[in-house]
Amino acid sequence: GHPLIDDKELDRALVDKQPFASYVVSQLCFDADTILGWISDIRDSGIRLPVYVGLPGAVDRKKLLQISLKVGVGDSVRFLRKQSGLVGMLLKPGGYSPDELVERLAPYAGDRHYDIAGLHLYTFNQVEGTEQWRQRMLGSKKSSGTGVLR
Repeated sequence: GHPLIDDKELDRALVDKQPFASYVVSQLCFDADTILGWISDIRDSGIRLPVYVGLPGAVDRKKLLQISLKVGVGDSVRFLRKQSGLVGMLLKPGGYSPDELVERLAPYAGDRHYDIAGLHLYTFNQVEGTEQWRQRMLGSKKSSGTGVLR
């Protein structure tokens, strides 16, 4: 969503742009249920484009918190506070990793309704660490065969 634009207006804009696009990229989000709900909503609005899910890569915890607050990832941050606590997530050994979110989304990658084409990793200039994480995930048994990390 957007703080100043109604969801119906955003959906209308996506429908209007659909003939000129080959895919959709979601906003940065930390919550699989929110992402899947949004995809279902745009499908109900007639959007049939493949979706690349926008999520943070393997980013330094301090930078991730600063950026999240700056770009207004309010719903995701509130979700993290309610579920496991944002501070707790950021203080885990090794810091933030998108592993859990990717594992939650992976089963939907082959689902025709969701049509998740892959991930759009927001690196916030921490490309090397994110690429190392991506390569590790590609080699793991948990993510093999899902196609979500192309």
